[in-house]
Amino acid sequence: MKTAWIDNRNRIISFTVLTCGEMYREEEKRFWQQILSLMQAGYRVQ
Repeated sequence: MKTAWIDNRNRIISFTVLTCGEMYREEEKRFWQQILSLMQAGYRVQ
């Protein structure tokens, strides 16, 4: 399982805890597919 925190308001993806973000947890393959999709939509990685 992989974990990231996603702040939809500020369009940020973080691999450390974001107090203003929601935790996203998924199996590795689906996790990276979702992260890449968010990045292509303009989300920044912090």
